[in-house]
Amino acid sequence: GFTGSEIGLIGSVGLLAAMIITPMWGMLADRTRRYKSLLGLVMILACISGFIWDMQLVFLNVLLAATCLTVFRSGINPLADSLSVSYCSQKQYDFGKIRGIGSLGYVVGSFVIANVAGWFGIEGPYISVMCVTLLIAAAILLFYPHIPMNESREKSSILKNGKILLKNKSYMFIVVLMLFTNLAMDSAGGYVGNHLVNALGANDGAIGTYTLIAAFPEVFFIMIIGNIISRYGFKPMYVAAIACQCIRLIGYAFVDSIPLFYMFTIVHMLMTGVGAVANMNYINKVVDTSMLTTAVSLYTGIYLVGQALYTQLFGVVYQLYGSHMIFLVTALMSFIGLVMVVRTKHFNFAKE
Repeated sequence: GFTGSEIGLIGSVGLLAAMIITPMWGMLADRTRRYKSLLGLVMILACISGFIWDMQLVFLNVLLAATCLTVFRSGINPLADSLSVSYCSQKQYDFGKIRGIGSLGYVVGSFVIANVAGWFGIEGPYISVMCVTLLIAAAILLFYPHIPMNESREKSSILKNGKILLKNKSYMFIVVLMLFTNLAMDSAGGYVGNHLVNALGANDGAIGTYTLIAAFPEVFFIMIIGNIISRYGFKPMYVAAIACQCIRLIGYAFVDSIPLFYMFTIVHMLMTGVGAVANMNYINKVVDTSMLTTAVSLYTGIYLVGQALYTQLFGVVYQLYGSHMIFLVTALMSFIGLVMVVRTKHFNFAKE
């Protein structure tokens, strides 16, 4: 029974809090060196916040509980990614296979939630499912091996680490590249469903088909991108992925055939693999281990800030020029990213 402005406030306050807090989780982990314990803690706190949120009816209580849930959830991915990247790096395992299983979970979870929605409607037990899943993940974490990520006797300084990362040109390169490529595409992707239905005249089922074509191949590609990079190097992989994204977006802007639109969607897996696996492995190579979790969390926080800005920007572009222009603007941004990659020397790795 909330108004539109109240619903918008719930989402915006949570997002704003996540922007500020997300980098803090990484800094806190590097400061305390309790990586595994902190990850388990945020999982449990997110679970508790979810249960509390699900029981609230008063707006202020819903706002507070939803904000707490968003804040605690914001720490899960960067902490889990940094632990996984460090473990795989030390044991010479392929991080892509772990990340691919995560993508598979996303695809399966989306399918399950869609069916739950069909069975129960908007009153379905969505929050309960999420909370139970978090509890299971927290229990599994108890058996996760110890990862010696920061064994130096000198404790990390939150402010010092932040300043060092902002001065690390290789690290800032991948952050800026992410803003022009992964984030731009993710933000433009929010208008794909609208474009299919309103611009191409597709039915609502086309959105599900698009999601399947985009998400299913990425599960397998993410599992092998590490091997591709090991064989050909980072730079060729980035050039190929970004170039394909440019072609995909130009195709989106000009084709009026739904099957052709789906064909351009197949290359979605390339840029997703770069964002999910290659960027994390790159950060691991250019950042000192003692600051890895801070680096991943700061990267995620900047992503959230950019997401908020792009949402406003693309909303204005859509209002004035429609979804075709959104894809063209994103293609131009991706092309700038392609030029950055072609001209850069930051793939000649050395920790800064």
